[in-house]
Amino acid sequence: AWQAALPWTVKNYVTQDGPSHLYNAVVAKGLLLERGSPYAGIYAFEGVRVSNWGTAAIFGALSSIFGANHAEQAVASLCVILGFFSLAYFIRSIDPKGSPWSPVLNFLLCTYFLWIGFYNFYLGMAVMPLLAGYYIRHMSGMNVKKAAIAAFGLAGLFFIHALTMALAALTMGVAWFWAYIASPLLLRRGRQAAAPPREALRAAAWLGAIAAPTVALALIFMTGSQTEVGRGDPASAWNSFGIGVFNSAGGRTGGEFLLYPAMFF
Repeated sequence: AWQAALPWTVKNYVTQDGPSHLYNAVVAKGLLLERGSPYAGIYAFEGVRVSNWGTAAIFGALSSIFGANHAEQAVASLCVILGFFSLAYFIRSIDPKGSPWSPVLNFLLCTYFLWIGFYNFYLGMAVMPLLAGYYIRHMSGMNVKKAAIAAFGLAGLFFIHALTMALAALTMGVAWFWAYIASPLLLRRGRQAAAPPREALRAAAWLGAIAAPTVALALIFMTGSQTEVGRGDPASAWNSFGIGVFNSAGGRTGGEFLLYPAMFF
């Protein structure tokens, strides 16, 4: 509750990228809904297919309710609340008998991505556990309705942030592999009944049907994109993985070097 209320403790809450997201949303809303919008003479929707529309829609809706001056505060609070309950839902999906509430969730919510204003990625990561948890809960009893909900959610994640969509698909694939491949192998060693192969194939078919619309969207996006994919440095990425997630400033305190051992403990 305190983390969700924190943006409202200051008069002007501003992040690095947040104002750009808000400006884009206000311009887009004006072009779509307002006749004679002053932005129409300067901006126009580009025909290139893009995926990061999530925050534009949310900022546009919340700016109508809270005004442009407080829209970023509302988005930040929404992200924290959504992330908290989404992670709790995911934990309960994995362990139905355990408690989903943990103070460790708080560390995962108040991260660099939020206070720097990377709202598309943060929002996608907040929705991703909800979608993955839904799939885990209904994986064994999948039907057309449930598959359509999961497919719609995965496609929605693509329009929020493509990387979070890929992470959701990966999590769902790992859940299928564990439930129908790895776990039956362990059960056989313990001489217990294992899932028959036809159930694994049926679940794989449902997973393929769920992912198919999003795969098509991704292919359309990649074929229509005029931007070349840059070549990264895998060694540098591996060595720096996770270091900047909790950073808020320079130095020992700002780098949150004391937070890591506390979290791991």
